[in-house]
Amino acid sequence: MARTRTPGRISRTHSPGFTRGAIDGLTLSWVDVSTVQIGIGMARDTGDVANIETTGTVNVDITASGLGGLDTGSEAASTWYSVWLIGGGGSVGGLLSTSETSPTLPAGYIYKRRIGWIYNHSDNDIQNFQQTGTGRERTIWHSETGANYMKILDSGNATSWSVVDAANRVPTTASQLNLWAYSAGGSANGVWIRPIDFLPLDTGTHGWAVVAQSQSRYQNVWMPCPGNKEIRYKCENSSCSTYLIVLGWRETL
Repeated sequence: MARTRTPGRISRTHSPGFTRGAIDGLTLSWVDVSTVQIGIGMARDTGDVANIETTGTVNVDITASGLGGLDTGSEAASTWYSVWLIGGGGSVGGLLSTSETSPTLPAGYIYKRRIGWIYNHSDNDIQNFQQTGTGRERTIWHSETGANYMKILDSGNATSWSVVDAANRVPTTASQLNLWAYSAGGSANGVWIRPIDFLPLDTGTHGWAVVAQSQSRYQNVWMPCPGNKEIRYKCENSSCSTYLIVLGWRETL
């Protein structure tokens, strides 16, 4: 069952330094395949009306409904869920929603602040992760086997610029993604990679990065992804055998 009350407080005054958008702490962490935890901290609510503060950790269960669980509906596979800290009536709690901006709040709760995202796999297990950062800029690192859950391209060999979708590995609000790439095709098989919005009309070899020409030399690079969560790649020849894996992503809350 969902938790109905969580240690915390609501303040409708500006604490020192807590202006619109401010957040401190509230680190998001993976507990198990159905539960994530919000750490101790404070955030200004989305409407810039109140501070929402936790004095203890807050667990949110994707199999539960209402406060401490899903805002509406039932658990869906292969789906991104936004994670919210909510407050009202002198108490605080957690909530999961498929909405990026407008979760359905339980009765009596009027303040909200999104503090991150989780991804629910095709097997209805929440993807393991680690979050770093305590202010508005947060980074999520996927803590899973790359071949099973983080790979977005497997043995790609396109010799013209081709699009690879990363939407199942990067949420809509991400501003950057961290890409791990390599070519297993040998010493004469280079690969160019670039963000979808970088030189979109250029058909040449102007890439954001060049993937090493051997499986023993991996390329790790941050790329911007403020719009579409897609990547382009182009092989030197059709035997390049390109692999792309998303290790993590970054956003500003």
